[in-house]
Amino acid sequence: MFVALYRSCFWYICVIIGIGFIALHGKAFSSTPPVNETPIYPDDTQLTAVSIPQDIERPTYLQPMIDSVFGTQVIRISDQVGFGSNAMALRHTDATNQPWNADGSLLMLGHTNPAALLDGQTYAFLRWVYQPSDAMWLHTDPHSMIGTLSDNNQLVRFDIRMDWSYEIMHTFDEFDVIGLGARQSNLSTDDRSLVFFGFTENQTTLVVYDLQDETIGSRLDLGTDQVGTDEKTQLLSAAQIGQDFYVPCRNTDRPGWAYISHFGNDAPEKPYFGEAFVVKLDGSGTVNRFAHTHHTMQDNFANCPMVAPNQDGSRVLWASDWGDVDAPVYT
Repeated sequence: MFVALYRSCFWYICVIIGIGFIALHGKAFSSTPPVNETPIYPDDTQLTAVSIPQDIERPTYLQPMIDSVFGTQVIRISDQVGFGSNAMALRHTDATNQPWNADGSLLMLGHTNPAALLDGQTYAFLRWVYQPSDAMWLHTDPHSMIGTLSDNNQLVRFDIRMDWSYEIMHTFDEFDVIGLGARQSNLSTDDRSLVFFGFTENQTTLVVYDLQDETIGSRLDLGTDQVGTDEKTQLLSAAQIGQDFYVPCRNTDRPGWAYISHFGNDAPEKPYFGEAFVVKLDGSGTVNRFAHTHHTMQDNFANCPMVAPNQDGSRVLWASDWGDVDAPVYT
């Protein structure tokens, strides 16, 4: 079943914060097919203190610059003039929401709705897209996203090539509203299993849904006592890292690594302060250091860098106000 998607269903976000960037080592609808090359990463090292570059001018839109400490290339990929927009937050949604599509040919900056759709390789602006709520890319289809309708109980599929329409995949009559965790939910890499929240007046339920069989595989009524084991591996010492950071693991083609970005102002003496880096999950303390984020140290959601890696982890995306809290947010 297909339903028209109306402008009135969506709301706009305009906040005052930073700039969004890509760090890497090394109007018609179209995109650049990705080249199958061996991913290149920054050198393996340890998280020791380095100088944060000062008085670095904000990069020009789509003009590469080099991080003077790490030698990585940084590109600002969003711009009010370039996008023809006056929105103050032209950035991705969250660290845990994969901005690149399945084959890396497209990139969505979904903090606003409509969202900016970019070429995933050249970062050229393509067009605006009216996405469903909690939209996330499928792993197996580069043209499709899934999401929900605002304040109802329907799961929908959206073909990025088709404006103003979506397919209703399932209506969950047992819930008043469903949500994908504010875009922090998860799809299995084969796109078969989805974790979401189901809400009624008196209960919140965590649900695992089988998209192939269209059945609920398991559910957990939150708030009940659960007994289990919890194995932990210390990745970094207390001297190396503080409390305010995001840890997305959307690098599905590079398992064994966790991408980290710092926000807030809790630990300026820590060696990771104001930095985008990745740590190996074997407890060795090995890291790859991508770039300095140059964001204003504010404890609020809006100006958090929220580093998000692409699938193979060779590129990372983040937001920054480049030290100016009144600057527009670019990605």
